[in-house]
Amino acid sequence: MPRKPKPWRYSAGRKGFNRVTVYERYTGGPLWIEWHRPNRVRLTLQEEMRAPLPVTDKNIARAYADAKANTLMHYAMTAMVEAVRTGDVTKPKTLQDLLTRYFEAYESDWTKTNRVGQANMRDFWLRELRGETLLTSVTPALVMAAVKRGSDAFKARSGKPWSNSTKRRHLIFIKAAFNHAVRIEKWITARHDLAAVELPAPDSENEHLTYTEEETAKLLPTLEKRCDVRAWAVAEIYACSGHRTNAIRHLETDQLEPFVREDGKTVFAVHWDRNKQKNRKGNYSVLSVDATRALQTLLDTPRVKACGKLFVTGNLNNPLPERGKYVPMLERYLLEELRKAEKLAEVATVKGRGFHGLKRRYATDALEIDANAAADQANTDADVLRKTYRQARVKRQAKLVIELEKIRA
Repeated sequence: MPRKPKPWRYSAGRKGFNRVTVYERYTGGPLWIEWHRPNRVRLTLQEEMRAPLPVTDKNIARAYADAKANTLMHYAMTAMVEAVRTGDVTKPKTLQDLLTRYFEAYESDWTKTNRVGQANMRDFWLRELRGETLLTSVTPALVMAAVKRGSDAFKARSGKPWSNSTKRRHLIFIKAAFNHAVRIEKWITARHDLAAVELPAPDSENEHLTYTEEETAKLLPTLEKRCDVRAWAVAEIYACSGHRTNAIRHLETDQLEPFVREDGKTVFAVHWDRNKQKNRKGNYSVLSVDATRALQTLLDTPRVKACGKLFVTGNLNNPLPERGKYVPMLERYLLEELRKAEKLAEVATVKGRGFHGLKRRYATDALEIDANAAADQANTDADVLRKTYRQARVKRQAKLVIELEKIRA
């Protein structure tokens, strides 16, 4: 009886140094590749080469193994030369080493949501640049090429590439990690800190994203009379304090207290939770009469009385929790209510404009009155409000031109 043929196998490079092996797991099956740097990496050759179909050609596999072994040899020799040049005889560090240490250093300071985003970007860079790649081998060109691949892959799935803001987030992440390697860990020198990587300009077509004075005047009453009271309250708080949706929707009743203004009217003031603030700083904001009315309406509902959460999801007339707990409203639902109000008030729905359009309205109006007070109220910096959120006041510009024409007549 003839012997069963053994699965094919080929190794390139020196064992324990740059050994790369390509092989079949069963005769006639797709080819796999394996190497150690520093831990074992085992992938299908299709995954490694990013091929559209399984790779079965042994000549291609043999050539790829030889090239991979040469690449690993180059990385190792480059790291050795760099270690000798800088006097650092420690073991060369890889991208996997860096991102692991980076997360250990900063993960505890991130919110749960931010932690997910950071982990996704870490996985992206480990996938595109390979975790076993030495830090000294990562160049600005490799980084920019990885971002382009990520953008192209997203375009293939969704029909549109990454926005500049998405590219910026990924580049900021990898640049921060390499700065940590230079300044804190002292694993590499400043010549490898990716300072040459330029960040793309943010998506800044924001002039159309603010609500005009006329749109705001139509939108807020519509939210009050014809939409969910929680969406109305969010909009009113945005319009008078400039705070973000995530901070607002987590508000609880014990964060409110009455405040008597100079005009004798009593309104609510809010003690903001620092953990829900983008800059991790708590602050104190005095709300408007309309925002106070909206919050008082919520305070009078059975559900808010039962749980103490102002923007709890569910029927406000039902005090019982859903599935044993009370959950803050999702931003998606609040945005749906805003879109409904836009339609009812005959306000144009602009892609990318949400409640932040009211923050831009707040910044534009409040900075004209008192820049420092506007910044304190929004728990941010006056320059941020001015550069990021303030919009042009077209009516005042037109009035300015009229006056200039009078002077030059």
